[in-house]
Amino acid sequence: PETTVDESARMLKLYQLLATSLADNEIFLFDQDFKIIMTEGSPRYVRLQAEENFVGKNLHELIESGKFAFLKEPVTTLFQSNSRYDSEHEIEGSFYTTAIYAAEHEPAEDKKFIGVLLIKDITALTRKQRELELLNKRIDRSNQELENFAYVASHDLHAPLRKIQSFGKLLSDRYAEALTGQGQVY
Repeated sequence: PETTVDESARMLKLYQLLATSLADNEIFLFDQDFKIIMTEGSPRYVRLQAEENFVGKNLHELIESGKFAFLKEPVTTLFQSNSRYDSEHEIEGSFYTTAIYAAEHEPAEDKKFIGVLLIKDITALTRKQRELELLNKRIDRSNQELENFAYVASHDLHAPLRKIQSFGKLLSDRYAEALTGQGQVY
């Protein structure tokens, strides 16, 4: 049976809800011929180096020579393995996560596959994470230096205290009878 208008409207609404939920992702839906069915995402910071409507274009042609060319093989093998591919890449100083999924879809008697490509710019998050890692290393180094200082200070303070205790014991042992009441207390 042919997809009904109500079902198409429902699917479009579902897709828009998904796009809203994943607003920081660039989303591409494509069929088994790699023809882009829909694309969504806000802000459109990725857009495969262009600000145009990609619906109807071939996904392979868009990623073939650009900065996302590493996706060509996973996209090609996606429908053969009916699987999922997740990656994180640094490209030209920016960081991206990509996810590719395959799902079976039966709008007619023939089974068709739909692929989903999600691209997310995580540059700001990655830089903040690296800054935190650097700060943690500095804190660890500072803590180690403080521990070393505390150990040395503690050791250095023990020596004079031991000497004071030793001399106090010597005074007490050797000169106890020569000392009067207050002297013995001291």
